[in-house]
Amino acid sequence: MSKRLKRLLASELTSRLDGKDSCVVVEMGSMDVLTVMDLRNDLRDKGISLTVVKNRVADYAFQELGWDGVGG
Repeated sequence: MSKRLKRLLASELTSRLDGKDSCVVVEMGSMDVLTVMDLRNDLRDKGISLTVVKNRVADYAFQELGWDGVGG
């Protein structure tokens, strides 16, 4: 993925997170598909959204938001 595309995705993520008072960062690499689907469904039932992004995209967004200490 190009750096330009990562920055574009980070900008979109920044817009979604701006004004939010909380965010949970989770390592999902070891989760199988069924576990992720169950997690998504459980969160959706509670009105919570789950967004999966590359680490670097999240890092760019957190930097833009000034969220020091979050991410890489």
